[in-house]
Amino acid sequence: MITCANPNPTFQEKSPSYAHQSSGLSQWRRKYYALFWEQGLGKTKTSIEQAVMLYLSGEIDGVLIMAPKGAFLNWILEEIPKHLPEDIRYRAAYYSSGMRTRDRRIADQVCTSACDDILDFFAVNIEALSTTLGFTMAVNFCRSHYAMGIVDESTFIKSPAAKRTKSTIQVGRLCEYRRILSGTPMTQGPLDLYSQMEFLNPGLSGHRSFTSFRNEYAHIVTMTMGTRAFPKVVGFRNQAELSRKLLTFSDRKTKTECLDLPDKVFETMFVEWTPEQERVYRALRDSAIAEFDKGLVSSQSALTTLTRLHQINCGYVPMDNGDGVAEITNNRLSTLMDVVETVDGKAIIWARFRHDIEKITKALREEYGEKSVVDYYGGTSMLQRVENLKSFHDDDRCRFFVANAASAGRSLTLIEAAASIYYSLSYSLEEWLQSQDRNHRIGQTRQVTYMTLAVPNTVDTKLLKALQGKHDVATSILDNYRQMLDID
Repeated sequence: MITCANPNPTFQEKSPSYAHQSSGLSQWRRKYYALFWEQGLGKTKTSIEQAVMLYLSGEIDGVLIMAPKGAFLNWILEEIPKHLPEDIRYRAAYYSSGMRTRDRRIADQVCTSACDDILDFFAVNIEALSTTLGFTMAVNFCRSHYAMGIVDESTFIKSPAAKRTKSTIQVGRLCEYRRILSGTPMTQGPLDLYSQMEFLNPGLSGHRSFTSFRNEYAHIVTMTMGTRAFPKVVGFRNQAELSRKLLTFSDRKTKTECLDLPDKVFETMFVEWTPEQERVYRALRDSAIAEFDKGLVSSQSALTTLTRLHQINCGYVPMDNGDGVAEITNNRLSTLMDVVETVDGKAIIWARFRHDIEKITKALREEYGEKSVVDYYGGTSMLQRVENLKSFHDDDRCRFFVANAASAGRSLTLIEAAASIYYSLSYSLEEWLQSQDRNHRIGQTRQVTYMTLAVPNTVDTKLLKALQGKHDVATSILDNYRQMLDID
């Protein structure tokens, strides 16, 4: 409920802005706007601060965030607390099918009523908008608030026929202000823009249908297969006209343009537990705490327990007889695939466990093609390692280098990649630091972004915090063991 208005709001930044972010903030009054900034340029910060300006001016009292797995929880747990000014009172909630009762109760409250002098944030996985409950909660939030609607990584709504695209656009109609954020707005070509533009404003593209838009900007031939005929896009046209149209409602920034950036950016991509994971994790954790309280824990047993907890978060447990693993329903691999879709160019994917490396490479090959990925770990022969390195260096089709830090964390130069994704972490500080240096070294001309997948408030985040604090977990395991086991 909006109770005041200020035509010229100001606020004290919680985190300093770079020049391009200040320029982006100046567009806060726009009813609809796109930030097409490359990864690591601070789209989230600028969007939050635009929302603050609209809130202080009396235009909105809520922000609906629609984002893929890994990103939507990041807004609630990290980005809003990091960037929202200290004097702004707020509530933040999210929707997930597996959320805890307490979190669901908070979400219900935020989605059904606005409060005086409070800015509400509600985040939802874009896929959840395809479900009845997820869609209903988003709609309820918009109907109970004057809302800004934000689609983070907006290429996830590039397919006009997809249910998630239709649902997102429908929810967007209920928002007073709309924003889309993407570093790669055209992953497959200009036709990706139609649905993103429709979310911002109906008819923004100048066309009433995707078919009309496609006919304007694509070369199409009719293909036949048996008795069936269908249109096939073989190229694009009128690109200069489309670029001029984009300039009227968007801002495009690349890392090379923003010379005042830091050379490293670290991001956490949060992964949701499944109920099965939570049950297995808590059972092992409670047993470990009981053993610790009895004084029955050695450094080796503590390291083994933390490794098992980490593996549970990755979606499996090793069999007691050492013969394979038992899979647990999980969201980690699908979250990785969502993160990968947002990366422009090549990426290094670090994973600690052999099972994960094999699973990741299989999924990437199925999605992006046989030549898209190479591996580098204990199961890769020396001859194959040489060939894989050459492919990553020289073959544009080879986008992903999947490795563990124990095998690939030293000596290699991988500056073709400006993105590193940590699927799972080593407990060694040296391995973590060395792995960062594979693509952050002489010859790298771009800012490097490091993204870590983690289940909130578990061994994942506690391990990451320890490494960021320059603590070698492997050599001081008992000093921090009890704290690593706690669940906040």
